[in-house]
Amino acid sequence: MGYQTIAGKFPGKGWKLGTVKSICKRVDDRGSTTVQKSDSGRLKTTRTEENICSHVAELICSQDDQPRMSKSTRQIAKDLTVSQPSVRRIAKKDLNLPAFRRVPAQVLSDATKTKRLERCNRLL
Repeated sequence: MGYQTIAGKFPGKGWKLGTVKSICKRVDDRGSTTVQKSDSGRLKTTRTEENICSHVAELICSQDDQPRMSKSTRQIAKDLTVSQPSVRRIAKKDLNLPAFRRVPAQVLSDATKTKRLERCNRLL
């Protein structure tokens, strides 16, 4: 089927012959009009394999074997001179780590434990 025939079948669209040619060429090259070229789009500069594997993963995952030595995403971003959303994106999408916030735990001394037990017994 020729370009003029295709354009003639849809007169209400107002397609130019060059547009029909480029669409047909794209279908012939890629098999579809929606499939993009592999090198199209914006280049990755922060979420590169090097940054993910060596730097961010090392700083985030080193916290497992060193208790109380954890770093926040803000501190990691400052150390690597990378934006904080990029560090969070790497942790979530590339390393599949859940986001968490440090929550200070309540310190329970012996006095507070007995007081808590006493008050619980009063409620019963």
